[in-house]
Amino acid sequence: MDTSEPFLAPGERFDSIVPGEVIGDWVLAAVLEELERLSSFSSFYTGASALQRLHIIRELGFGSSEMARRLSLLQERLGLPA
Repeated sequence: MDTSEPFLAPGERFDSIVPGEVIGDWVLAAVLEELERLSSFSSFYTGASALQRLHIIRELGFGSSEMARRLSLLQERLGLPA
């Protein structure tokens, strides 16, 4: 990715988040969060298929409170520790 060129983030929320030195993590988090958000109204309905993506979003450090809630709800639904 050439950071000297204009770039439109996959999700509007990421327009106001400064990626710092980890622009790759920022891009990946933006892509995964939008994929998760657009693929289903709620991660509750996707089941375990969303679990890995939600964990990655959290680990990248750019996840929204919505993604944290989705992860928490899914863990509760599946009987997993938070």
